[in-house]
Amino acid sequence: MGTVFLLSNDGQLPVHDLEFVVHINKIECCNGFHWGNADMVKPNENTDILLPSHKFPFPLKLLKLEGATAISADITFTIEFRPDFSPAFLPRWHESFRYATEQDDKGEYIWIPRAN
Repeated sequence: MGTVFLLSNDGQLPVHDLEFVVHINKIECCNGFHWGNADMVKPNENTDILLPSHKFPFPLKLLKLEGATAISADITFTIEFRPDFSPAFLPRWHESFRYATEQDDKGEYIWIPRAN
């Protein structure tokens, strides 16, 4: 189970030093195995700057254990960043976004935004 999420900067100023953390709230596998409450830091997916009106692709592949393919997932992205006007010594800002999977009428899994 995986997809590419797009992070967009809809503001008027660039943001700097973006860092992504994916918190796995819960994953359910087809063999009945459940797990969650774990963080996946994505250091290779970080970026130095995101300009206004630009998008940054964020690929996410949830694990596929041998014989245990994920059938549902509930995750929270946390994005830390420094606004353009903010000095580097101040704490970074952060935003969180929660998504969960559901099956559509065709049996495909889709990501649905959820309240944090």
